[in-house]
Amino acid sequence: ETLIIPDQVKYNSDKKEQVSYTKFMQKVAEIPEIYVCVVENSDAIGDRIEIDDIIDIDSDDDRIISVGKIDPNIEGDKADLVLEFLGPIADSYTDDNDYSIIFTARWGNNKLLFTGDAEKAAEKDFVQRYSTNLSKYIDCDVFKAGHHGSRTSSRQEILDAASPEYIIISCGADNKYGHPHSEAIENFEATVGKENIYRTDLQGTIVLITGGE
Repeated sequence: ETLIIPDQVKYNSDKKEQVSYTKFMQKVAEIPEIYVCVVENSDAIGDRIEIDDIIDIDSDDDRIISVGKIDPNIEGDKADLVLEFLGPIADSYTDDNDYSIIFTARWGNNKLLFTGDAEKAAEKDFVQRYSTNLSKYIDCDVFKAGHHGSRTSSRQEILDAASPEYIIISCGADNKYGHPHSEAIENFEATVGKENIYRTDLQGTIVLITGGE
């Protein structure tokens, strides 16, 4: 019912239309029932896409979405799931991966961090943007490794600030990119220990279950 997408430019650095992006948005436009939200950090959306709402990461209130019902009879009751959107930061990137939405998901006292396929440029912007209090935003229990465990992602500053207990790597078995890369695995093991790293290429589907504690 709701589609949340980054404020991605329609044209790449060569001023050529990005075919996959254009095809995707054409499909979205064919389904009027979908409520489209764009994550951005400026009001200069222009005519890139037709949207229903903007999630402005510049606003402490606007970048947070609560999913679920709040009981008015319970003082301080909160929605079950809270999503906080923190990136992408820049208005344009050379690499499409850097438009990845960076967000956290909180259920009760448990928090998960997702950085999508964000690579060096986007991660650098992200760290600089929240550098004064990075851990406040991304300290988490579970970190889904950036870009399938690529050496281009999950920089040390993010791992240090997030200080996760578990890291999950989503990657295909015997994939042609060699994900996850050995350099990333070494960093992950130093952060959470080998026994707290889970990989879809080795273990298949990974399901997390929590009661909020």
